[in-house]
Amino acid sequence: MRYNFSDKWPQKIELSGFTMVPNILIAHQADLGITSSEFAIIVGLLMHGWTKGSSRPSVGTLSRYNGQADKTIRAHLLEIENKGLIKRHFQDGAPSVYDFDPMTFRLETYPQFRFSPAQKQAPPYSKSSRQPYSEISTKEEAIKKTEIKRRNGRSGKPTAIGDILHSKGWP
Repeated sequence: MRYNFSDKWPQKIELSGFTMVPNILIAHQADLGITSSEFAIIVGLLMHGWTKGSSRPSVGTLSRYNGQADKTIRAHLLEIENKGLIKRHFQDGAPSVYDFDPMTFRLETYPQFRFSPAQKQAPPYSKSSRQPYSEISTKEEAIKKTEIKRRNGRSGKPTAIGDILHSKGWP
């Protein structure tokens, strides 16, 4: 059975367009060494890569999508390229063209598995990922971390100015 975008999302959202991202890329982003910020940039690049005749996104466009500075976007693009996932082709006076063939080649080396709404299938764990904790140990671990933070005065909660002054000996 095939599913369409409109099976999941209202038509009003579908009319704004959508970007196809392979499930294998999502499932193996950690194996590929892709950070969350880099993944957001890759999706931004893919958003512009499917329409014939459309320009490739500029660094400024990617910056507006992610809310990051142009300098940060350039650094992430360089890192994605250094990881061997894309190849940038620079053009004078125009946004770069991005070649995803290196990423496609890498993704083809991973075991293929399919996701569908009818099947709830978890991606395989990579060697670098942690094994999931049981619910009990997770709660116990969280309690211990909270106790340590409180003991060290770094609970993350704001402290009233009166409490700070009182602890320093002020009336």
